[in-house]
Amino acid sequence: MHDDLSVMEQIVQGTSLKAIGSTTIAFSIDIDYHSKCHINVDMFYTLATVVGPDKVNIDEIIHYFLFPTYGENGTKVPLQSGDTLLFNPSIPHSCSNPKRKGSFIMSAYVSKKTVLNSNKL
Repeated sequence: MHDDLSVMEQIVQGTSLKAIGSTTIAFSIDIDYHSKCHINVDMFYTLATVVGPDKVNIDEIIHYFLFPTYGENGTKVPLQSGDTLLFNPSIPHSCSNPKRKGSFIMSAYVSKKTVLNSNKL
């Protein structure tokens, strides 16, 4: 409970979440998510899944994940509803604005400490 309270206090105070750096797996769900190019140095890998707002346009591309340092001109990965992307978040990456309002991205982040210290868990 103490760790949960600490995280809640950090959110209320608007500070960064120090608990993510510990041995942990974090999960987030965002609606109409987008991000600027960034890296997550304390994470080992991320699994992101896109879910569209409805079943009408199931084959429509909703988001693009961008990796500017992959390849000569960077790499753009199109994501449709139901697609899942496993990637290394410690390299530069970003996510486009959704092409459909009401779209969700669900992400699971696994910290480096969780993977590198797995024999101690």
